[in-house]
Amino acid sequence: MMSRKISIVILCAACLFGCKKDLNVSFNVSQSTSFTIPPSSPLSILNLVSPSINTNWQQDFSNNNANVNKIVSMNLTDLQLVITSPSGQTFGFLQSISIYISAPGLSSVEIAQLNPVPANSGSTLSLDCDNVDLSAYAKQSSFTLTFNTTTDQSTSSSINITANMTFHIVANPLN
Repeated sequence: MMSRKISIVILCAACLFGCKKDLNVSFNVSQSTSFTIPPSSPLSILNLVSPSINTNWQQDFSNNNANVNKIVSMNLTDLQLVITSPSGQTFGFLQSISIYISAPGLSSVEIAQLNPVPANSGSTLSLDCDNVDLSAYAKQSSFTLTFNTTTDQSTSSSINITANMTFHIVANPLN
């Protein structure tokens, strides 16, 4: 009888402590911003800062039963640049590009880059995303991006570009 009780206690303890379920939720959030590269001469180095980007992701978090304070990690998984004007313009004028994120009270961190930019690039450019945890930036009300570019060809007109980003977020509702 005593050994049966001990067996039941051990079985219950094993179920309680050995059967951990991963309670994390994972989802993606999309964000876009636009910026303009002014006319430039070859080998120009330009540092362009985006307007402040609001992190209005409350609906995305709500749809996934999470909130911004429960973020475990956030990484940039995709960043594509698309030239919106002038028509026919390609990214062939760029030699390199790197993108940094910053927010009040947080240091600037590189999140994506491409060096060299292929000379035969079209009007859409996919950057290599850096594997950095950006959860502290998601907890801010806004952030800015700095686009550091080096050109290897002159451009005679301004080039308007949209940056389309996808962030992968992991949150734990119980944290």
